[in-house]
Amino acid sequence: MGHIFETLFLYVGSLTASILAVAYAYFKMSFTYWKKRNVPCVTPKFPFGKFADGLLFRKSIGHVLEDVYKKLEGEKFGEIYSFTKPMFVFRDPDIIKNVLVKDFMSFHDHALFIDEELEPLTGTLFLLGGSRWKYLRVKLSPTFTSGKMKMMF
Repeated sequence: MGHIFETLFLYVGSLTASILAVAYAYFKMSFTYWKKRNVPCVTPKFPFGKFADGLLFRKSIGHVLEDVYKKLEGEKFGEIYSFTKPMFVFRDPDIIKNVLVKDFMSFHDHALFIDEELEPLTGTLFLLGGSRWKYLRVKLSPTFTSGKMKMMF
């Protein structure tokens, strides 16, 4: 009877070790996405990327992102990982302006889940994505022309 438990324990231990090894290798491979593309990197930590402090409530997400921003000092852009998902960080004001004005159609879907029915104040242009973002952008853009902004000021 004891021999069966030893064998079972050995199999379960081997299976667990194999699963952990595969998971570790997957995360390590995922963390090379930006490095392969020669994008300045902030070294991610297994398995949370750079969000370990935020997820473990040691820092707010804002402070985690501030740390990343400071580590990319002198760069126009850089990278960050949320678990295995690669995310791009813009630092250069000209690039940020181009993304927010000219190229926003390519960057309109964000990693954040928005539920406007539950939290109506989250339905802003910066947080919405897809067709809802496009509809609101078309409606709001004429309101903020330079002539109307001067008149409001």
